[in-house]
Amino acid sequence: MSKYTIGIDLGGTTMTAGLVNENYEIVAKTTWATRLPRPAEDLEKALADLCRTVAKENKVDFADINYVGIGTPGSVNFKTGFVGFNTNFGYYDWNLGPDMEKMLGCKVYVENDANAAAYGEYIAGGAKGYNDAVVITLGTGIGSGII
Repeated sequence: MSKYTIGIDLGGTTMTAGLVNENYEIVAKTTWATRLPRPAEDLEKALADLCRTVAKENKVDFADINYVGIGTPGSVNFKTGFVGFNTNFGYYDWNLGPDMEKMLGCKVYVENDANAAAYGEYIAGGAKGYNDAVVITLGTGIGSGII
């Protein structure tokens, strides 16, 4: 059976979970309102539920999820999953990656959303095959990622 990953675009208005196959193809998406402001712990529970829902709705056993990646606004330490400050959400010192790993039981990677978007375009999107790229993100905030 095929293994999957889940990618989350965590925005100030909506959060979308994409179920991604081994060929980096998004095979399904589920979007929920972010419903800010709310405590970080409440948002983490909603993110975990979102992950489980996108898998269940598409008949994928969560045990077949290799890992979850979260793109979030703010200053992110990719190695630790720690978010120092998330401007849009007003969260300081947010231990998002480790908290989500405890809830989901799988590896969770956290990256700045614009950097994650740039890397996604480089791996499987409009920048695939190029050595240099700039991606500008527009949403609740504005960001950019450079390859």
